[in-house]
Amino acid sequence: YPQILTNDNKYGIDTNSFILFNNMLDIILDNNSSNNSTTVAPTVSTSPPAGLKEEARPMPKINELTIGSLEENNDNNNNELTTEELELMQVIDKADNLLNSGSFVDFDRLIGDENDPRLDLNKQTIDNNKNNKINDIINNILILSKQQSRCGIDSDLEDYNIITLRDNCQLLYESTTKLYTLPINVIKQKILGQWKLLYSNSEMFRFYHGITGFTNVFPNTKFLGLTIEYISDGYINEIKYNELLSTPIGESTAIVSAN
Repeated sequence: YPQILTNDNKYGIDTNSFILFNNMLDIILDNNSSNNSTTVAPTVSTSPPAGLKEEARPMPKINELTIGSLEENNDNNNNELTTEELELMQVIDKADNLLNSGSFVDFDRLIGDENDPRLDLNKQTIDNNKNNKINDIINNILILSKQQSRCGIDSDLEDYNIITLRDNCQLLYESTTKLYTLPINVIKQKILGQWKLLYSNSEMFRFYHGITGFTNVFPNTKFLGLTIEYISDGYINEIKYNELLSTPIGESTAIVSAN
């Protein structure tokens, strides 16, 4: 870099040093250049004149070499920071660490913006958008599931609607709270009652045409549907699978119970 003068200190190289450097560079480049067809005799490089000598440059100060604690900078110059500036630098450094670690609540508390109503509004907007997205996914699943007959046994797995249905189920699973992370009492309250199976992509369910396999055993028997009932009185938990079958003597229900 060319020589500059700052606060009575010189930085960079002066004109003589620059000329000497370029002369040495020319010598090195000339010695390295060669002709592919002719062998060039080696030449003796010349040293720069001893009369040209660069003046000694001052060593950089501590605050120019490190980005350490600013309190250690005791130099009395114009670049020294005030106490207020040091405190502000510490706050900024801490805020940067909080943001990088994802501690947004701590960051809001640090900058005194914890109770900003705009943050609550923004969070409410995000929650509303997420809930709307989940509701749209559920509605799509219900619409596509109700279009399938016999819980999806008659459906073509390569059909576009079936592929879309599977994708929506996976998206719903990824977008909602996992049931196994909730307390057992909360899980019970959420699943108690009677449920109608609309669609299943289980290969075993399709193979046996239900859960009992009666359609593969009894002639002229056809699976029609399945309802699941969860019962709990606080002590005994019971699950009932009610499989509706069409038989030669009429519709019949096969019940499978588990405690």
